[in-house]
Amino acid sequence: MVQDRGGTVPAIIDSLQQDHRNMEQLLQILEQELAVFNRAERPDFEIMTGIVEYFRGYPDQVHHPKEDLVAARLAARDPERIKVMIDIEAEHGQAGRRLERLFRLVEGIINEQEIARATLDAAAAEFIAHERRHMEIEERELFPVALAVLTTDDWVELDARLRDAGDPLFNRQIEIRFEALAKRLAAWELEDEAQRDPFREAT
Repeated sequence: MVQDRGGTVPAIIDSLQQDHRNMEQLLQILEQELAVFNRAERPDFEIMTGIVEYFRGYPDQVHHPKEDLVAARLAARDPERIKVMIDIEAEHGQAGRRLERLFRLVEGIINEQEIARATLDAAAAEFIAHERRHMEIEERELFPVALAVLTTDDWVELDARLRDAGDPLFNRQIEIRFEALAKRLAAWELEDEAQRDPFREAT
């Protein structure tokens, strides 16, 4: 886990890292359901739909804007450093397009359209790979660089702008549409966490 020079993590970075851990759990569950589908068995489409709906909502509306705030402040402080990093906003746009394609395919299968397994598998694999690559780059590049460059005043201002929007799945007041997915996550939490979390701090 990245830390600033004072040994503490700004609230906005802590929030972003928690989002990444939550999203990785969902990506792994999505992979499990795709494996069921690829065995010619029927996956839990309610779970799959819930995951896709979650990514269509919370990350785009709350998580990505938080990242954009950090990237924008870093660009203002050190424009040369930000030039050699990924374009965060462009990455978010690409993720959105991949997600919408996956959503249409899952919706089509639920509506009994003829969609080849390979088509769904390729779209899902592309989305999952992009999400993991995007999160890994942010954890490895954006967050540490921001913590090294931004000032205490920057973090105070960014934390003050932190949007305290409720996560529809990872909080105590779970939205009805995500209840089945929340139950799946509860079972997921009983498994070996150390084997599932790529962002877990090494001990």
